[in-house]
Amino acid sequence: MIRVSVLVASVLVLLLLMCLTDAYVRQRYEVVPLGNDAS
Repeated sequence: MIRVSVLVASVLVLLLLMCLTDAYVRQRYEVVPLGNDAS
């Protein structure tokens, strides 16, 4: 049971990190090209 709970917790943390990094990268790449086009 302990191994299963640790596995589930690690998977949830990995998914959370992936979602956060994906949102951060999308935000960065949506803002940067607009700035380059404006300049």
